[in-house]
Amino acid sequence: MPVISEQLKPIDTVNGFQIRPGFFREFGAVAIPGGVNFTIHTHGATSCELLLFHRKAEEPYAVIPFPESYRIGFCYSMIVFDLDIEEFEYAYRLDGPYDEKKGLRFDKNKILLDPYARAVTGQSQWGGM
Repeated sequence: MPVISEQLKPIDTVNGFQIRPGFFREFGAVAIPGGVNFTIHTHGATSCELLLFHRKAEEPYAVIPFPESYRIGFCYSMIVFDLDIEEFEYAYRLDGPYDEKKGLRFDKNKILLDPYARAVTGQSQWGGM
């Protein structure tokens, strides 16, 4: 875990949320003092959105697009301030090229789980019988 300065402050506001570039070496969602760091690696994506859900809700209460400047190479990373990691669920939407021959199947309408998530809720409802 990186050393977090007490001087860490938001530098942008997107859709009502205070944000700043995140810690690119901390994959997944990681609680930090004052908020949550979100980092995802995606080869080929042209944009990424963070979706926040109230627990057990089917529709997001917030969509926060990652600013292009919050991307380094194939990683998107941002800190969202004033979030309690225990109070929400999250997912991503990625956009990019669709070319099955190259293994690229981006669809900006699909909601994706975090491949770095340490836990997933609602598993008993998946793959119904």
